[in-house]
Amino acid sequence: MADALSVDGALTTSLLRLTSDQTNKSVKLHALLVVLVSDTDDVTGETFAAGVQKIAKEVIKREELADEMYLQIIRATRSAASDRGRRKAWELVRVIAALFAPSRDFIGFVSEYINEVAARGSSDIQPLARSALQTMKRTSKSAMRLTNQRLRKSSRLRVVKSSEW
Repeated sequence: MADALSVDGALTTSLLRLTSDQTNKSVKLHALLVVLVSDTDDVTGETFAAGVQKIAKEVIKREELADEMYLQIIRATRSAASDRGRRKAWELVRVIAALFAPSRDFIGFVSEYINEVAARGSSDIQPLARSALQTMKRTSKSAMRLTNQRLRKSSRLRVVKSSEW
């Protein structure tokens, strides 16, 4: 896994084991991610917002892509060629962390990486990493509350439906 996160260049497949449809989406989203964090391209605010919106929309439709997108963003933070590219990648981590959280199985890995950078990264990246970590914690707590609310509602529905017999 560490090798896949350190290698630079375009992805031709997903970093995680996904279905072929999810893999195709993952590769397309990676191309968009590369444009958003590119240190050579000046991305306008509107283009950045549209790109983030597209990523969020796909992840909301296919929750299995959340962990894949976090891996791809981590890869971008590790392989950025310049300080500017690294800053853009960490800003994207923070924005994505505000929109969706990694799965319960994956949040430990992502948190550990971000926490390590927040503690030992370069001085210009540390505040961005700390902000991303706090944002991800808030988002994951919200997601867990929403999931628990949905479970309680579905349990109530099942009880109501079974009592109608």
